Amino acid sequence: MKPNPDARVKAWMQRQAPSTLYLTCVSVAEIKFGVGILPEGKRKRELTAIFEALMRLYVGRVLSFDLKAASQYAKVSVAARAVGKTLPTADGYIAAMAFAKGYAVASRDEGPFLAAGLEVINPWN
Repeated sequence: MKPNPDARVKAWMQRQAPSTLYLTCVSVAEIKFGVGILPEGKRKRELTAIFEALMRLYVGRVLSFDLKAASQYAKVSVAARAVGKTLPTADGYIAAMAFAKGYAVASRDEGPFLAAGLEVINPWN
């Protein structure tokens, strides 16, 4: 989350129907943590305001880690391990929530999600 996002990502997002874009509860936690550990000051205030605006845009479109996602987490983690890949826990949770809904994942870090067998969209490319 940046005050001035990458132009390619911004352009990609503008081409998407807002109703097709989701966040995950894990992504929300990661952003809140990242902002929370910043020292008090202008940057922290700016990023807090951006985060709050982002959350208003995604009302009703934040995926939760539920029982279906928990089952998918086990499947994607086992599948990744079977081919010798490590799936970091947070990425595994994100992959599981996407799998449970039949969604692709948009990420610059494609590796973990490809290892989980997900369709990955890299807006930076």
